[in-house]
Amino acid sequence: MAVSACWMMSPCAARSEDGGATHWSIHFLVASNGNTVSIFEDNARAFPGGNARHPRPSVVRSGQGLPAHGRGRRKKRIQQQQPLRLGTLNIGTITGRSRELADTLKTRRIDIACIQETKWTGAKARDIGDGFKLFYNSNKPQNGVGLVVSKKARDNVVEVTRISDRLMSLKIDTGDITMRVISCYAPQTNCLKADKEDFWETRINATWTKWRQVTAVLCDRRIPYHLKAKIYKTVVRPVALYGSECWPTTAKHEQALHTMEMRMLRWCLGLTCWDQVMNEDVRKRLGIAPIMEKMREARLRWYGHVVCADDNSVAKTAMRLDPGDQRPRGRPKKRWMDRIKEDMKIVNLAPEDALDRAKLRRICRKADSAKRDKC
Repeated sequence: MAVSACWMMSPCAARSEDGGATHWSIHFLVASNGNTVSIFEDNARAFPGGNARHPRPSVVRSGQGLPAHGRGRRKKRIQQQQPLRLGTLNIGTITGRSRELADTLKTRRIDIACIQETKWTGAKARDIGDGFKLFYNSNKPQNGVGLVVSKKARDNVVEVTRISDRLMSLKIDTGDITMRVISCYAPQTNCLKADKEDFWETRINATWTKWRQVTAVLCDRRIPYHLKAKIYKTVVRPVALYGSECWPTTAKHEQALHTMEMRMLRWCLGLTCWDQVMNEDVRKRLGIAPIMEKMREARLRWYGHVVCADDNSVAKTAMRLDPGDQRPRGRPKKRWMDRIKEDMKIVNLAPEDALDRAKLRRICRKADSAKRDKC
């Protein structure tokens, strides 16, 4: 049986508007003994630049023309929530500087800022511009603390606790996390001596409160010494040293903290003064370094961070600040830099050595080299 095949190609009359491309219709004819003819049609496009075949896009394949329930839904991009940026600033006075404060926070992209020395009387809240809201508290015009919240976080404030003109807190609930930001201003200049002593007594009382919460473990004779020491260094001592990086401590303050610590350690070992055990032996049994050395370590570590910081940072600007006025007559009050110079002299550290992080870290961590007795 003879089979013959032929094909023919005829141009369509229509011409597209995409640069003069011509549509062609190709017909395949297969005939056998003249009775049955099968015709297959295929469409192709011929472009001026070449004769390659390019099939037309299918309407159904692209999803156009289908009802909404038949289309594939596009996945929305999940935007990652930006973390909140926190900062602190001793502004001196906020009178006439609220707009400047808002511009500074906006430039540095700060969401929550703890402000000290606002010198605004009252317990109120006020907008200071650019969407920032200030919560402040003070009962006298000398001091005062405050918290500034940006537009992004101001709607998440659920609680404001005003304790005194030196302490207030803010509770923020973002949906994912709940956090409490505390703004604290330690007594310094223009403060009565009774206020300063009250600050140290409050800190020591807070440490004793934390120690009483774990006395069931620290005073148990069945607990080994190394476990008691670990609990003390992890739970109790950080309460006493919180914020000690910026304290211009005197010998009186260090003596008060030293006495507090030794009473706790002797109580952990079940010792009294009648046992006539020296302080060095008590520390050797537990392997705990003196709290004064830990305070020195914290101050020098923070000093290294400030020295290595950017020249335009707030901490470095405050460290280099020089009012230019003469100090009053009498014995000068000890400043933070005076205490840093004494610490550097004790550990034999030069000012340029603070730029070497490895060396500074090695020297600061000497306070943790105390060894304990095995028992």
